[in-house]
Amino acid sequence: AKHIAYNWIRRDIGGDTQRINHADIKLSDETFKHILLPVYISSYKYNGKEFHFYINGQTGTLSGTRPYSFWKIFFLVLFIIVVIVLIAIFAQ
Repeated sequence: AKHIAYNWIRRDIGGDTQRINHADIKLSDETFKHILLPVYISSYKYNGKEFHFYINGQTGTLSGTRPYSFWKIFFLVLFIIVVIVLIAIFAQ
């Protein structure tokens, strides 16, 4: 709770940096509440590597790691370079 109070102080002061030398914080009746959301956690193996992902059941947002194909990225970059070169040639 003290960490949260210091963050509130920094936010209220504003600016890029703050130096707080002293803060007189009096806390009483501290409570907390659990927020229960449906979250689905899973993982899968691809090419011998394990990838984890999480799905927020309320919003449907997906987060986690995913595999990247070296060849797809390579050919995309190559295609972009070819297009830029062709535009440069025909622009003259």
